[in-house]
Amino acid sequence: MDPSSAPAQHRLAYASILAAGGPTREALAALAAAYEAAPFPPPEQMAWRVDLADAYWPTMPDPLAEAALSQVEALGGMGTRWPVRERWCRTARTDAVAAAACRTTPGIRQGVPKPKPAVGP
Repeated sequence: MDPSSAPAQHRLAYASILAAGGPTREALAALAAAYEAAPFPPPEQMAWRVDLADAYWPTMPDPLAEAALSQVEALGGMGTRWPVRERWCRTARTDAVAAAACRTTPGIRQGVPKPKPAVGP
């Protein structure tokens, strides 16, 4: 494994979390190494980081929590239509993630479900 590879560090963090049923020191260290290797990777990887932080927010050390929020902000700069930000705004478990997503997603309100399409006769 290349320690300077963010994707490799992501895989290590994910495998460690799966094996333990939640974040371990090894998983958090791998996640920190991934942020160091690639602070702003491709959008899909940033979204994965935010989803991971949202799922395990109480166990995220402050630097990793702040780094996850920076991913939301960066995704906000990539255009107004990014469905994952809408999802976070509406349904994130963590208020900080929801608030960051809502700030970068015009027309979406925190915690308000997406309207269901009308069903015809």
